[in-house]
Amino acid sequence: MIVPLYVWVALAGALSLTVGSMIGKVLLRYRICDAGLITWGQGLAAATFALILCAVLRLPFPAARVLPVMGVAASFMLAAWLLNHALLEGDASTVVPLVGLKIPITALLAYVWLDEAAGPATWLAVLCSGLAVSLFGAGRQAPAQGGHGYRPVVSIVFVILACFFFALADVIAKRTLDGITPLTLLLWSNALWMPVGGLMLLRPHFRRYRVTPLDIGLLGLRGLCVLGGVFGLYTAFRLADGVIVPNVIYGARGFFALAAGYVLNKTLHRPLERQSNAVYALRLAATLLLAAAVFLVIA
Repeated sequence: MIVPLYVWVALAGALSLTVGSMIGKVLLRYRICDAGLITWGQGLAAATFALILCAVLRLPFPAARVLPVMGVAASFMLAAWLLNHALLEGDASTVVPLVGLKIPITALLAYVWLDEAAGPATWLAVLCSGLAVSLFGAGRQAPAQGGHGYRPVVSIVFVILACFFFALADVIAKRTLDGITPLTLLLWSNALWMPVGGLMLLRPHFRRYRVTPLDIGLLGLRGLCVLGGVFGLYTAFRLADGVIVPNVIYGARGFFALAAGYVLNKTLHRPLERQSNAVYALRLAATLLLAAAVFLVIA
């Protein structure tokens, strides 16, 4: 069986987004306990890289697609803000795999708004993804480390809302890609973070935090990871000629986050998260369901 190119592109993008999420959790756990500061700092870093690349590659602003590009940027900004709140209040091994909920939401939006056809195997994959999401909230879970001590349901609600806006950004992006390249859409939708992120970081609320060069470096690295992950997703959209299948494949990032969370739980003196083996077993079962969804699509 020959694996299509979009599968490898999507898997590489999923790994990049997972690394970015883990960096975000490290910042929220050990460095800056403020989801807003992380969101706008990451966005400003991504916008800086995007503008530099636009200048180097001489990519003009897609004026004919200004409204959908702004729609992608606004949806992604709100989703990132919600996701960072979820990472603050929840474990990375729950939050990152739970982003797989974007799969059924995207499938429904694509079916309704894009008239995107989906065969039985794809819908079975969507069902597996939905069942997997339900398992991440099961079991007697301890509060997340470094958050405000809220119950796990709080982070789950943030993830669900983030998934809706990520899915909305994907659907808008798929329509926009009919007229521009994935790279143009990626760079200019991220460049629009520059004025918003800059103004938000000027708020007096953020002056209480001491941001060091290490923090700036980590924010920059996270911004690059997000750029790489979203570029992989948009490229997979075009190669696969759809948004449902690439999003199912992106569910593989749950494996990466689950493994990282478990190892860090067992090895660090001040772990990123601390849960029982039973909870990790439930999360593993959920992640295996996501893997089954990936296999259904590839096979």
